[in-house]
Amino acid sequence: MAEAGHGAVGQVVLRALPDDLPPWARVTEKPADELAVISRLFVSPAGRGVGMAQALFHTAWATARKLKRRAVLDVHTRNAAAIRLYDRSGWEHSATVEGDWLEPDGTVPLVRVYVSPNP
Repeated sequence: MAEAGHGAVGQVVLRALPDDLPPWARVTEKPADELAVISRLFVSPAGRGVGMAQALFHTAWATARKLKRRAVLDVHTRNAAAIRLYDRSGWEHSATVEGDWLEPDGTVPLVRVYVSPNP
């Protein structure tokens, strides 16, 4: 969690994958015990524009490397800022797949699946 002033301004979660990989994780073609998922990466409006998302992202990624795991994540195709961050950081865009939720209008979103570079 990232804090500024007297409150939280951002969060990231790094977690293991279950043995029964979610459909988007299968495209990585890597065993679950070699991966760690970066999820719940967000920054509140109060923390934006100062590199907070990048710092949280790199912290989670560094932790995955310490655990000797490749980090993976998915991102909605409309999240251009996050996609730029992952592309700029050298992550591999493995696939674009359907999300496992519905948008408010009932459509299924597309998500880009990324895998971190080899350590």
